Amino acid sequence: MFTFVAFIIKAVYGEIMTILSDLQKLSRKNCKDFSILLIWI
Repeated sequence: MFTFVAFIIKAVYGEIMTILSDLQKLSRKNCKDFSILLIWI
């Protein structure tokens, strides 16, 4: 059970890091959208 949970956490964490790195690239173009997304998080 714990291994399964750890696997999900790692997968979610990896997805979040990928999304954040994409957002950082986008934020250079449109900072407004980035701040709106931060509020939603």
